[in-house]
Amino acid sequence: MAILINHTQRAIFFGQTMLVPARPTEVGNLTTIRKTYPDISDAISAGDIEKLTTKEAAAAVAELEDKTVEEIQEYAKEHGIDLTGKETKEEMLDAVSGV
Repeated sequence: MAILINHTQRAIFFGQTMLVPARPTEVGNLTTIRKTYPDISDAISAGDIEKLTTKEAAAAVAELEDKTVEEIQEYAKEHGIDLTGKETKEEMLDAVSGV
């Protein structure tokens, strides 16, 4: 099991997986993913997607959760994420996290 983070400003899809910008995502075997999805392999090599340790992933999640509502709204706007109907910080975080 590997943890990846998407450093682009768009969601990246492969198989049944969606990598939301700035949100660590657990994926399967990285070697298999790189072989099966050459575009993902290229994005990793280019630095658009990064493999994280568990500690780095926890820090990335904490950083996102520490944002104010205004910062989350700005982040959503920059990344084209619709927050319509999202009234609480938790709902907004779920939306930007792809939950």
